[in-house]
Amino acid sequence: MKRINITVLIIILFNITLLQAYDWPIKESTTQHQINATLGEWREGPPIHFHAGVDINAPCSTKVYTIEGGDTCYKDLVPSPRGINIGHFRYYHMVIRDTIQDSSFIASDSFFAKTDVGNHVHLQEGDVILEHPGNPGNVHWLNPLRNGAITPYADYTNPHIDSIKFYRQGGSAQLNADSLNGKVDIVAVAGDTRTDSTGHSAGHNVSVYRIGYLVKNMQDSIVKPYWEKVKFDSIPSNSYFSLVYAEGSSETHFRYYVTNDVFNPDPGLKNMYWNTRQKIGEPDSINADSIEEAKYPDGEYKVIIKAFDIAYGIKENCKTRTINANIANFRPKVKYTDPYNGQNNVDLNKKVHITFSEDMNKRVDLNSAISISPGVSGNFEWINDNEIEFTPEPAFVESTTYTITLSDQLKDLQNQKLIPYTFSFTTGLNNAYHVYPTTFQWENIDSWDISTNWSQ
Repeated sequence: MKRINITVLIIILFNITLLQAYDWPIKESTTQHQINATLGEWREGPPIHFHAGVDINAPCSTKVYTIEGGDTCYKDLVPSPRGINIGHFRYYHMVIRDTIQDSSFIASDSFFAKTDVGNHVHLQEGDVILEHPGNPGNVHWLNPLRNGAITPYADYTNPHIDSIKFYRQGGSAQLNADSLNGKVDIVAVAGDTRTDSTGHSAGHNVSVYRIGYLVKNMQDSIVKPYWEKVKFDSIPSNSYFSLVYAEGSSETHFRYYVTNDVFNPDPGLKNMYWNTRQKIGEPDSINADSIEEAKYPDGEYKVIIKAFDIAYGIKENCKTRTINANIANFRPKVKYTDPYNGQNNVDLNKKVHITFSEDMNKRVDLNSAISISPGVSGNFEWINDNEIEFTPEPAFVESTTYTITLSDQLKDLQNQKLIPYTFSFTTGLNNAYHVYPTTFQWENIDSWDISTNWSQ
């Protein structure tokens, strides 16, 4: 039992060390220094990969000191190594002092190297102590700029979002925001300039800390809650690089797939999407068969991107950008008619009503798009956004079967053509020409005048 308690205590103490803030690796160590690159950025390679740490601006030959002491150091296994691992940290672009021996013990705050011609300290922080040289495969690289890590750190500039684009899910075909359908990838072009407390900027574009999206209808109600899966507290495996950065990205131009879930432990759920045709009450992989059961009925929506960076402490800077998008998954159809198809004995003065499954484009010429056979005078007109009315002038003809045909000239607001529809009805008799006495009239006849002409 005592061994279990000791083990738990060791684990707790180990985790506490990861949460403690630490100083900068260059002097003055308690003063903020300029950050030129951040965790998770696009890197050329080869192979193409995520930037696994932060770059701290420092002219060539700047002295570099250990952040963490009491650990063994491991220099890279190459001639004139530029990288060294000490404790939880990996330092790169170093000219390591000759006095530093591989696999030797080194104290905290020890001068162990100078920056090389790269003019910066590349600093990586692992979630475990680095017990081997190079980039160990069993390490998750953490963000040194996170709350409770390198300090002091402050950023006073909001990220920027340059554009929002839509693509067919898993493909390179860009979609028009005016006519989205099916499963869609959303790509946000964004970045940050990171102006720090000293007034210095990175001088170029660097990555955002986290970025996501939500969807609202035009009444500002949220229809898809905020989804944020690109968050650089750590970085995913480089094998999933193309699920974070879209084609066209570079070291200073970041095109983020905000719809993917690259940190999901299930490989089958990493390459995700926004299913604009999702069925109500079902997982996003299930499509609706009609607009009536669609979670996102055809129409206009607001797609909102939010990008964040780490400002200081627990505060974050935020930038928001919105683009309007039209969903067009379903062709409109006739939902209801009055008279209904096959109805008999329809009144000769009956007004015909036709209701569609969604709001329609009212600029279409109704008299051209709709025909009645046999012909009858009258006018079609819109009485609301999805219903039209026909008034016969002066009236339908008695005992006649009329057929009304609605063509695909009729369109919805997304310019999708109507599914053609035909229905018929038959009129009754004209009561004005067929008048019979009522019961009251029969019962109140006082006299009969019957004239006859008899002939032999």
